[in-house]
Amino acid sequence: MKSYKPLDSMRTNSLSKIEGGGTVSIIRDGYVTEYTNIKNMDAYLTAALSRDPSITGYIYNGKTTNVHLNQEHMENNMEDRIQINGVWYAKEEELEAVEYVKPTISELEPGVRYDGFVFESNLYAFDCTRIYDEDGNLYKDGNVCIKFTDKSKYSGLGDVEIGEIWDNVDWMRGIIENEVEAIEEAMQSLCSQGFAELKEVLTTLRVAAWI
Repeated sequence: MKSYKPLDSMRTNSLSKIEGGGTVSIIRDGYVTEYTNIKNMDAYLTAALSRDPSITGYIYNGKTTNVHLNQEHMENNMEDRIQINGVWYAKEEELEAVEYVKPTISELEPGVRYDGFVFESNLYAFDCTRIYDEDGNLYKDGNVCIKFTDKSKYSGLGDVEIGEIWDNVDWMRGIIENEVEAIEEAMQSLCSQGFAELKEVLTTLRVAAWI
């Protein structure tokens, strides 16, 4: 399984650049993204799971937790099954039970509110989101996450989806303001077309008062 680690400049707020805290590896279909220096693991995982349905699990303190049913196992065992009120039951006793492991996240509650924009071209997709707290208020400055997908490496026919998570608002602003360091970092992941698209995305977010 391929593994990715975001650049420090793409991490959110200054706390993620200070040594200390936990490390978690977020699992998506076919690849893992490692995040270090996380100061509040429960809050981080709650936000990540609520805004990104592509997450299938995570690895924390050496333990792997699955957050979805094993889809391949389900598809291979759909014969002789029946669905009642949204729940699948085996019609034959000898069918192997499908194990579901509940996330071990304290105080994880459904219904986290978020809003977003999705931008898509023939090469790239930019899924932009921000979330609200339990009182319905936006979190503080820096609450913007962009899930970037390189579509040229993903056919939708079972291939691995290759992408990155960008959540450093200062880095986003730097691109809009033509800061050399921010542009150089963006060009490590994007071609000239992709960079132009990213700048258009960020300009839209600025007009919308997101960044």
